[in-house]
Amino acid sequence: MARVDGAGRRRLNPMGGPAGRQSDRPAVMSCPGKVLPLPNILESRIMCLSAMNKTRGPAARLESGRLRAGSRLACLTLAGLLLAACSSSSKPFWSGNGTTSDGPATNAFARAYAPVLADLRSGKDTNDSFQGAVVADEPQAALIAQRILEQGGKAGDAAAALYFALSVTYPAAAGLGGGGLCLAHAPGEAGIESVSFLPRKPEAGGGIAVPGNVRGIAYVQAKYGVMAWPSVVGPAQALAATGFTVSNASAARIVNAVSVLNENPALARQFSGDGGLTAASGSTLMELDLAGTLSAIRQQNIAGFYAGPVARALVSASADAGGKITLADLNAYRNDIAPAQQIVREDVTLSLPSDTTNAGIFTANLLKTLGTAKASDAAALAATAQQVAGQMGAPAALDADMGSTSFAVVDGRGGAVACAVTMNGPFGTGKLAGSTGVVFASAPSTPVYGLASTFLSPVLVVGGKKNSTYFAGAAAGAPKAVAALALSSRLLDDENLTARQVLAQGPLDAVSTANLIYCPDGLPGKGVCDTGINPAGAGIGLTASAADR
Repeated sequence: MARVDGAGRRRLNPMGGPAGRQSDRPAVMSCPGKVLPLPNILESRIMCLSAMNKTRGPAARLESGRLRAGSRLACLTLAGLLLAACSSSSKPFWSGNGTTSDGPATNAFARAYAPVLADLRSGKDTNDSFQGAVVADEPQAALIAQRILEQGGKAGDAAAALYFALSVTYPAAAGLGGGGLCLAHAPGEAGIESVSFLPRKPEAGGGIAVPGNVRGIAYVQAKYGVMAWPSVVGPAQALAATGFTVSNASAARIVNAVSVLNENPALARQFSGDGGLTAASGSTLMELDLAGTLSAIRQQNIAGFYAGPVARALVSASADAGGKITLADLNAYRNDIAPAQQIVREDVTLSLPSDTTNAGIFTANLLKTLGTAKASDAAALAATAQQVAGQMGAPAALDADMGSTSFAVVDGRGGAVACAVTMNGPFGTGKLAGSTGVVFASAPSTPVYGLASTFLSPVLVVGGKKNSTYFAGAAAGAPKAVAALALSSRLLDDENLTARQVLAQGPLDAVSTANLIYCPDGLPGKGVCDTGINPAGAGIGLTASAADR
């Protein structure tokens, strides 16, 4: 809800209620003008299942994520009662992208908060208690990350909460079945880690990848965050269980993947709105099976995904879909941790993914090819990126939807996390993993889409005597997205342009994306950061303040 801080500025609290630390409070659902306590999701499911089925205890079905038809109806009814407390024109999140694109707000929530979002959109925060900034391709996930920062979380906490929210609201590119890359920086430290958790082939091969996102994001949160694990997974679980409004960003990716949906009836049913049509912007979706999986992850951390009932369900569903994932593959999955590549420029250091990854090799080669370019025609920049990709064996004119997305977070202390994740194609294989709600990513051996991991490019710029953070960004999609981000990391220092203006010079589109945060004075510092979002997408950049804590 909108509030006025001590300096008379309006601020956005997307989750409702006071902006104080709430890690030990009930989750809330936000409606303009009211705050509704939201029961623990597991307890909600027990309550609705017990009401519909008194002859059998619900515990086994709850933990396996399985819901019978009557039970599903009961849970839908419970969620409907919660949502009904809001007026029909007031939804937990806006149905479109509000003021994050040049178009008008598309529903009552967006219209009500358009002025607030317009202030935030500039990326400038003059609040003395600056808590950080976040950029992402999907607004609802970014709002959750902003809230985590306002609760006192670090960059690792906000990045984890953002990712898990994306797995619900932006599954075409960020599902639990995929993998990715992150760069992470702890305040004041010189070193930057490259964390690789890419989709991998099973030991026996096959077209379905072993997922890495849950393990990778858990590592980043454990090392670069301070909040309790349930606090960063819980918001995503609530979205999946009680329903979320499809944003313009999500609707565009769903429509772009309509051919995948048409080939996979179970997936199509999951992402269908009223009348069985593909979910459009403004429609409401629930993902109860996915909520069950997120419940297991929230309660048991990585063991809730890589072992136990969820892991067994993944293996069984993989076999049914012609894949070859085994429990041994899931149990053996480990992140690849290495120092980031570093390119020293004057008194700051540009950090890239490790050169043990194809993404690190591609990004470094592209930077060398770009040389000292100040600006470039977008078509020429895309051609240069394609040329470098071709030298690594990529096919000509690689410009498909790779099923990838990027995001970045900085906190007021100078911590930073930049990530890019992928499904190796829109919705990956298109195969749902049984009752888990998880969509399998395609294996790296898949033609064209298997190259997606090469073009994931998180970038951090850290330097100076205090190892201050100046830049955090990430690109994902086709090779041209990496070129746009690489150019941006240089132009911001060399020319008097905003972050959005810099990105606008690049050859980005809705599925080849780059997002960045630029803090010209460094963090920690004055707490003034400029956010740049993909101008061809429907994402958002937000800053966070602790004024009301």
